[in-house]
Amino acid sequence: MAHSAGSEYLKGVLEDGEAVVRFGEVTKRKAGIATGAFTCQKRLLVLTSKPRLLYFCVDSKVFKGELDEVVTCYKKTETKFVVKTTKKERIFETGEDTGDQSADAWCTQIRFDFAGTEHYGSRY
Repeated sequence: MAHSAGSEYLKGVLEDGEAVVRFGEVTKRKAGIATGAFTCQKRLLVLTSKPRLLYFCVDSKVFKGELDEVVTCYKKTETKFVVKTTKKERIFETGEDTGDQSADAWCTQIRFDFAGTEHYGSRY
């Protein structure tokens, strides 16, 4: 993987005392409201110690957004996982079915880090 935790992606985005827990390239999938067709975008997904899930465009290195108020995370397949927040649901594909970038590894870490937060485990 060509990214490091201190890369240009994170300049000005991390808060004081916040550290990177996990990061990796994923494909973000979402369904269009009108057509139901999926769009796919390459993203660098970053889980921080706050905890926050941040994502950046791989090509332009631009900060694209944050998934906060995480309610749950679950494995869809060996390479795909779903992050559900109070407002939306996102499907991410890792491209790896084993190891530290697998869907299992991401879900385990997200569940662990968000378990004590206000919204995790609630019904939205």
